[in-house]
Amino acid sequence: MGYAIKIVLFFIILGASFNKSLNDTGQKNLIKSIYRSVSDRDFSFIEKYNEGKDVNIESFNIKIEPDDWQKIVHCREIGANNTSLRITEEMQEKVNALFTYNNEVYKVKLGLTGYMFSHIRHPYKWSFSINVKEGKTIMGMKKFALLVPDSRGYLTDWVATEILKANNVIGLRIDIISLTVNGKDHGIFYLEERYDERLIGNNGLSGGIIFKLLKNNEFKIYGLKEKLKNKEQYEQIVKLKQLFHSFLNNEIEPENIFDLKKFASLFVVSDIMNEVHAILYSNLRFYFNPKSGLIEPIGREWGYLSKLTQTKTELLIGRPKKKYNRGLHNDQMFKKLINSYALKEEYIKQAEILSKNEYLDSILDHLSVELNVLMKRIYKEQPFYLFPKEIMHENQNFIRDKLHPKSTLIDFFNVRIKPDSIVLKADNKIDLPIEVYYLTFGKKNKILPKERIIIKSNYNSPEMEALSFLLNTDFTSSDSVIEKLELHYGILGTNDMKSSIIFP
Repeated sequence: MGYAIKIVLFFIILGASFNKSLNDTGQKNLIKSIYRSVSDRDFSFIEKYNEGKDVNIESFNIKIEPDDWQKIVHCREIGANNTSLRITEEMQEKVNALFTYNNEVYKVKLGLTGYMFSHIRHPYKWSFSINVKEGKTIMGMKKFALLVPDSRGYLTDWVATEILKANNVIGLRIDIISLTVNGKDHGIFYLEERYDERLIGNNGLSGGIIFKLLKNNEFKIYGLKEKLKNKEQYEQIVKLKQLFHSFLNNEIEPENIFDLKKFASLFVVSDIMNEVHAILYSNLRFYFNPKSGLIEPIGREWGYLSKLTQTKTELLIGRPKKKYNRGLHNDQMFKKLINSYALKEEYIKQAEILSKNEYLDSILDHLSVELNVLMKRIYKEQPFYLFPKEIMHENQNFIRDKLHPKSTLIDFFNVRIKPDSIVLKADNKIDLPIEVYYLTFGKKNKILPKERIIIKSNYNSPEMEALSFLLNTDFTSSDSVIEKLELHYGILGTNDMKSSIIFP
């Protein structure tokens, strides 16, 4: 096929697939993708578009009475003219609608959903929340959302959720579907489950409380009215609030209220996606597990991950530089959690596993059939979409470089030998905490610390820290001893032990 013919096909497909005013629909990244493909003479989008035309896709149809539809339109207009570019509660008025799926008609409550303006930027393609009435479910769900797909990065949230589910972290049901509203094709949407007992049951759990944190550490508990009628669940709510406030008041340690392994997995995945938006208190949901007595995270909203949107990668538990990262460090609950050594240690343990390229590849290989179907559904509307595997690999490599730095980790100063101990001052040179295991003298005699020693990250410790090691009665001190001391240590949570000769 000649170059000129390819260019013609490019514009034919473009005109058939997308609104003529792409800027008005908020697809600036798409425009950049178009120009990049043409300038690079990459016409793979033609094949992708053809793959998307014939793919099997779940089809939903919504019918809304004219008066109710005008209520939705009015709410959207308020949002479109809102100078804060936010979708407030008043804009999410619910109306009755009929929802058709698999030739069966369901009565539902429907309204706009989302927080960011991107959910309603398009002239007619907006994000909706769906609540199925009369005790029925659709695809096993009573509550779900149909979201404009780029709000979840098309498949960024999907792959993040699958990694978490592989690590026994609660995951939402997700799909790519097509939607018609009052006979008008609205294209593909990202289906995302909402929060009730069906979500918990689908993850192999039962009972418990799903909640959201509000400002001032207040709780929004899902299905609160019904739970207050149940004695057992009422007692769980009381216990949850008691534990939470005990944690904020420094009366219990984080491991006594949070499932640290699952929170650590969520934080590592957020770093692989290079986005902490998913764990802001306004986005994150929690599950209080009645069996373990611990709070577990329910993550979502990692957003768009592409070369066009990627920013400099950072570690959530590292030096807080990002705007959102600083916000997390300033939030009372998250500040206490993120800065706890128990969480940092668990994060690093999970990062050692999840940051390996082959780990991600094994999950994607296992899900290759499902991934292939979802990709083709996306191509139906966005043939320029690139699954961000390469970017995730780059972010994984960044994490691994942080966990295994080649630079010096510690500097030592001012070694002193006392009758019963050796004391030296140390300066952590990296952004992760370091655990000190022991000293050796002459490479054989092991000298243990008086208590577990963890040296703070360098941004948390403006001054050098004193390390104290207990001497036994057989130890004979002399000036030559100092010249033969060797410190054994490693980044907290890793098995990569390092050793350094101590130069006074």
